[in-house]
Amino acid sequence: MRLKQPELSILVIGEPLTPSKGTKDPEILYWCEEYDYILVTNNRRSMPVHLKDHLDTNQHIPVIFILNPQLTIGQNIEE
Repeated sequence: MRLKQPELSILVIGEPLTPSKGTKDPEILYWCEEYDYILVTNNRRSMPVHLKDHLDTNQHIPVIFILNPQLTIGQNIEE
């Protein structure tokens, strides 16, 4: 992604300034909302449930991309 859009600010959970690894999904959604970050995840099991709960409480998130496990990372980026 950085090759295609070098101006993007890409952070990874567990890096400085981000929630720590092991942070629960709802807290990550609140963090993305507060700091206006797009979430990219491969969590297809629980994240959609937490996203629905988040939106049901009148919260928002700029964008969420849930990766397709049938595609490589490169293919997901292209899509």
